[in-house]
Parts: sequence; C-alpha cells; structure tokens
Amino acid sequence: MSGLFVEGQLGIVSMAAFINFTAGLWICQSIHSLGNAATEDEYEGVLKELLNRV
Repeated sequence: MSGLFVEGQLGIVSMAAFINFTAGLWICQSIHSLGNAATEDEYEGVLKELLNRV
C-alpha cells in the first residue's frame, strides 16, 4: 500500500509488488479450494491454512 503514498520509482515498484502478491494469493486460493473440494473437510481458506502452519 506504500505505492499509493510514495512518489517516483519506489512507489511504482511497491505498487507492482503489492498487485503481484494479491494476484498470486488469489491464484493460490483458487487452486487450494479446488483441491480441497474433493475432501469432506471444512474449508477455511488458504490464509487460515498458512496461519495454522506457522
């Protein structure tokens, strides 16, 4: 989010990194939910899975 407040090249790089991170997380969430659909476990989302493993 610093890309919104920082000017210049650093702001552009920060915003691009943030967009890439959110896109990657969305893709990971989609793949993870599709893989979990075959099981009968309760699906809580990829972020909850990551927090459980940390």
